Amino acid sequence: MNNFPCKNIAYYKAGEFYCFDEGLTGAIHDVYNIDGEIHVAGHLEHNDNIYPLARFEGTTWSYTTIPGREDATGTIVLTGGLDHSKEVAINHASIPGKQELWYKMDDGSWQKQITVNGVILAAGASSYGSIYAGHFDSVTIHRDGFEDSVIIANNVVIRENYPDNYYSIGQEISDTVLVIKAIGSAIYFGGICSSEAAKSNVCLTRYLGETLQPLIISDTFIGSTTNSIHAIELYNETDLILSGEFEMSEYFGTYGSNLATYDLVYNSINAIGDFNKKVTGLAELLDGWYIGGHFTINNTSLETLPHLAKIVSSDFISEISNDDLLIYPNPTDNILNINMKYNSNIEKLYIVDLMGRNLIQLNNYTQPLSIDISGLANGLYILVIESSDKEKFYKSFEVN
Repeated sequence: MNNFPCKNIAYYKAGEFYCFDEGLTGAIHDVYNIDGEIHVAGHLEHNDNIYPLARFEGTTWSYTTIPGREDATGTIVLTGGLDHSKEVAINHASIPGKQELWYKMDDGSWQKQITVNGVILAAGASSYGSIYAGHFDSVTIHRDGFEDSVIIANNVVIRENYPDNYYSIGQEISDTVLVIKAIGSAIYFGGICSSEAAKSNVCLTRYLGETLQPLIISDTFIGSTTNSIHAIELYNETDLILSGEFEMSEYFGTYGSNLATYDLVYNSINAIGDFNKKVTGLAELLDGWYIGGHFTINNTSLETLPHLAKIVSSDFISEISNDDLLIYPNPTDNILNINMKYNSNIEKLYIVDLMGRNLIQLNNYTQPLSIDISGLANGLYILVIESSDKEKFYKSFEVN
């Protein structure tokens, strides 16, 4: 890249790629920015040894192993919590067919937390606690260096912060979970789905109020019996961006492959790209949205390099004019004040929850307007307004 070698890892800036030192030898499985430092999990080779972790310290890489787990392969790395600085999932020869999750504690020691019968492929934090997902059917919980208990789990386990307790969440989820996205009090899970018998047909599901709600099933897509969602991000206050390996028919909105939006209010999906191979990553930077993956070609108006693309037109996704709608206070617990910045009456007003349920509806009101929302439970909601000029406005707010 830029006429000099980068091994396995680089960063992209102002149209150019740049190296982190000379890069890393081996295989990289995960990259995470922790307090401005780049942390990498993988099967990393250095001085004839294998390491599960590496950290870029400004100019050079340092390597870390877990005591008693030499030659392990790291698959997930992320920032820690109140009593630990880092979380790492590893494979090791001593646990074939299983994976372990380790915490690096604030005192510098390592503590094993769980062993899953399978693999951990995604992890993250939420209002429920820490979430670990992938493809596994049971979880062994370790406390103080000893096995404490075993729970049955269908590809997802959640660790509550208080008390320190693990629990599973149900069956209506992908056969293999590849991505987790927590938004307010909801958690979205994407993964591999199939229309074949005895396999899960759930591609995208939402966990809210201790209930799993499938949002997208495999029959939504065409061309293959097996599809997958690899990345989920919040594009605006009402839409998710989804990437993966799938093909959509115009029957469900717009034709396209491997990149789509999902409307949280109307529970609809629309393709916004047409890539020849799967899209595995999404990132919003200061100058727009970037997409990464296995693709080399797309047939839509996105700037594209092999394996990297940028959305350069907003035609794919409805732009939401947040500046034209003011709501306050936010968060609130009893009254929500609403004011649009130009002179137009409110023809229809809806307040919906993240499951798409219409909880409050008002018709033909002048503005400014104050609404009593004291009857709503704590959580995240979406305000939808249709003006007398037939404009639509969306705004999220929180009740606490």
